[in-house]
Amino acid sequence: MSIRAKIRASEEKKVTQTRNFVRESIIEKINISCTFMK
Repeated sequence: MSIRAKIRASEEKKVTQTRNFVRESIIEKINISCTFMK
């Protein structure tokens, strides 16, 4: 595996982790606001 391919793979991994983190925090915010609405 070339260095460039390794860098690309790690960048994609970071992007995926960031997306998952953002999605989870958005879901948590929605759940919290839904709880307050009750």
